[in-house]
Amino acid sequence: MKWHREDADFDNDGWLDIFSSHHDFFVYSNIMWKNNGDGTFSDVGAELGLSAEFIGDYFGQAWGDYNLDGDIDLFGVGHIDKWVLFRNDQSTTMPAN
Repeated sequence: MKWHREDADFDNDGWLDIFSSHHDFFVYSNIMWKNNGDGTFSDVGAELGLSAEFIGDYFGQAWGDYNLDGDIDLFGVGHIDKWVLFRNDQSTTMPAN
């Protein structure tokens, strides 16, 4: 199994959050851990549309503000979707068109 992790402050609250994608031949899953600011994290991946059955797994990902709106966006590269750009609109994400 391979894991890939990237840290970024996706919700602009000043705390680093964690996006992790893992791959094996039977399980495809992404986890988005929101930093609660008190030493704990909450998994918000499904709520943000980053984790679900058949969402895809990513061997590499990067954060950046591609549309210059002040919200950091997520770009994932994998073998199911090939690549997906998730646009962050404040605390929501969605595949970019």
